[in-house]
Amino acid sequence: MSEKLFLLDGHSLAHRAFYALPLLQNNDNEYTNAVFGFARMLFRLIEDESPDYLIVAFDKKAPTFRHQEFEDYKGNRKKMPDELSPQFSLIKTLLKGLNIPIVSKEGFEADDLIGTLAKIGEGKNLDVKIVTGDRDALQLVSDKINIFYTRRGITDLVKYDLKKVKEKYEIEPDQLRDMKGLMGDSSDNIPGVPGIGEKTSISLLKEFYSLENVLENIDKVSGKKRKENLEKYVEQAKMSKMLGTIITDVPVDVDFIECKMGEPNRKVLMPLLERLGFSSLLDKFRENEKIELDTISFKEIDDQKKIIKLIDQIKKQGNMALDILLDNYNYPVSANVNGFLIALDEKNIYSLPSNDQVFELFSDVFQNNDIKKYILHAKETQIILKNQGINLSGLIFDPLLATYLLNPSDKLPSLEEQLKKELNLVLPEDISEIRKNGLILSKLFQLKDILDEKLKEVNLVKLSNEIELPLVEVLAELELNGIKMDISYLNLLSEKWGKELN
Repeated sequence: MSEKLFLLDGHSLAHRAFYALPLLQNNDNEYTNAVFGFARMLFRLIEDESPDYLIVAFDKKAPTFRHQEFEDYKGNRKKMPDELSPQFSLIKTLLKGLNIPIVSKEGFEADDLIGTLAKIGEGKNLDVKIVTGDRDALQLVSDKINIFYTRRGITDLVKYDLKKVKEKYEIEPDQLRDMKGLMGDSSDNIPGVPGIGEKTSISLLKEFYSLENVLENIDKVSGKKRKENLEKYVEQAKMSKMLGTIITDVPVDVDFIECKMGEPNRKVLMPLLERLGFSSLLDKFRENEKIELDTISFKEIDDQKKIIKLIDQIKKQGNMALDILLDNYNYPVSANVNGFLIALDEKNIYSLPSNDQVFELFSDVFQNNDIKKYILHAKETQIILKNQGINLSGLIFDPLLATYLLNPSDKLPSLEEQLKKELNLVLPEDISEIRKNGLILSKLFQLKDILDEKLKEVNLVKLSNEIELPLVEVLAELELNGIKMDISYLNLLSEKWGKELN
């Protein structure tokens, strides 16, 4: 397989990130939402796509050759928000910390640099992926060049290859420049030909292929007014095509060897992430540590006196971590309970049997709202306890629920993956399943602090505390009760639809 070259439009993605997230500030009142969004997009892209080479292109402030040709080029653009402007230097520092090269050149736009590098990469037989929120880049699509277009926000990427461009526009990618010449582009203040929109321009290009051929065959174009406008605005159409054409031969001095993905510069990266208050991103770059078993107490207790002593400790400290062990978490209503685990802190873990006596002894603790519960598999725990006539109260944290809220479209990680990702901890090998679950349970106290901070960064704390956590009990009740079904009516439907299908 060919190596992958990713080219990112820095200005476009920074703007998308800025408007996708609410205004965020660090402790020094620096605005950080564009940096945070850009970083999240970048890290996700690296994790999902594993690029071999990565370059980010930025526009320069100085006017480009397009402004020299047409003074009003992009003249309708709003002034950059004051909250966004200073974030560009932070984004560039972030890229420096990740050892990702930045390119820009006076007189040219980021699009032109990306187009040039894309063609160089194509010539080196690299698979080129351009990430941008600017549709102009679609004109560059080829067998080896694809576009990842940011449709909404910064994580909803749509991939455009040759097939998708043709499906959407019914013309070849390089004809999109001719389309721009005919219809113009209001977002860039490119005038085009009055009275010609997207449908008409596509129809003309399907018949004549290029703008030049359209202008040479105006007498064959249908519609009196259309002919008049084409004749009147010949030069304006040619200029519009020029303005909308991405240059692919900009003199650039880029050594692809230096663009190879490698290790970050932690001396630059870590202080920046700390300064910005990006604890969720900071964790990605801390070294993994192995949990030391000899520092942890794991006790199996089934003696009533010891259980009562444990309950007294829980009541005294006012919190606990709980994991009820099931043989089937997918169907808790009918699952067998294989005991349960309790952690008082990171060092003290207890394993208890799941007999009626233990449930009865713990019923007051489980129903006490003043005792805060950190629970693995909160909904399943609710179901098991309701089966015992116990209504769980005091739930404040379930790691999988918090992770879902942060990344609702992603596949949920395993609990081991969560420890590695969030705490940089690796579980020891060759330990029993019950001890492994106990170690995970003991880390919930620390995990809550980190995931709460992440929820705070994206304004999801209220949603978590006031909707999602209370909803756990509702869902448990629904699952426990089941759904009443009219079997005789379903049988009639089955018979009726069976006949229609036949």
